[in-house]
Amino acid sequence: MRRSIGLFAMVFISIMAAGCATMNTVKEMPGEVDSKVKSLQPPPGKSLVYVVRPTFLGKPFGGNITANDEFVGTTQGGMYVYAVLNPGEYKFKVTGHDTDSEIMVKLEAEKTYYIYQSVYPALFKGATSLKLVNKEEGREALEKCKLGDKLGKNIVH
Repeated sequence: MRRSIGLFAMVFISIMAAGCATMNTVKEMPGEVDSKVKSLQPPPGKSLVYVVRPTFLGKPFGGNITANDEFVGTTQGGMYVYAVLNPGEYKFKVTGHDTDSEIMVKLEAEKTYYIYQSVYPALFKGATSLKLVNKEEGREALEKCKLGDKLGKNIVH
């Protein structure tokens, strides 16, 4: 019995250490870059998408955001990423938590979209969900966040 408890403790500690070792270290972009990105307008013929994660639950665990399997950026609690994309149907997906989440969004030219990323308690790195929100809710969440430095290629700043 004692040996079983010891073995369980070793396995549990190893799993926890591995989880901590895989934490992302997303840093905040400088304030002037953050302010500029928050005031962007979609370029002619393009769509602007912000993925916001204003909650601090599971803060150290990053979520990798993709749009149609193209890397958009990595979020952590209190951070956001963005992309300038062509209009069309996109599958936005977040990975890197205990569960992945995805949402389909049809983007129209010269419109701005806000996707809210929530994180909930789970076994190790939390469960996550993505939800398209309206402009008011999206702007409010965006103002609570800072731009992360792990961004994909579909950006302008």
